[in-house]
Amino acid sequence: MEFNKARNIIGLRVLSDNVIWLWVKDKSVVVVDPSVHTPVIRYLDENNLHLKAILQTHHHSDHIGGTKSLIERWPNVKVIASSKEKKRIPFQNVSVEDGETLNILGEEVKIIEVLGHTSSHIAFFLNGKNPVLFIGDTLFSGGCGRIFEGTYQQMYSSLERIKSLPKKYSHILCT
Repeated sequence: MEFNKARNIIGLRVLSDNVIWLWVKDKSVVVVDPSVHTPVIRYLDENNLHLKAILQTHHHSDHIGGTKSLIERWPNVKVIASSKEKKRIPFQNVSVEDGETLNILGEEVKIIEVLGHTSSHIAFFLNGKNPVLFIGDTLFSGGCGRIFEGTYQQMYSSLERIKSLPKKYSHILCT
């Protein structure tokens, strides 16, 4: 399933209710929250693509479960996660903090801390002509994510932060 043709973002449905997002540019791919590895490897192999980076919104196994196998296949891949998650996402090799901006696949990606679901959840905001927000488990079409480690106030503040972003989103994509 392809969701954003302008940015070439593809969703792979996995497990019972997860989506692994693939952001494809030329022959390079960024994978967001790979809960499993097999469909990602299959898609990349079938389309002759190379994995450049993995974006991890938070530490839950249905978001990081496939990461280790992807690292085995692509040992030089950048694994980008919150610096607060070094213990629970120990394979990260690029640690980020709220407000940082990265250049990924030649595009600006802003890190936005969205606490509540977990105590260190982050989102990745691709700004520009066709903005996209990879939001993990903070927001869904039917409401917000469950509060596991954070507080209701943190979740409310996170939703307010999302609301304050530019209104010209192409998509808000949860995993």
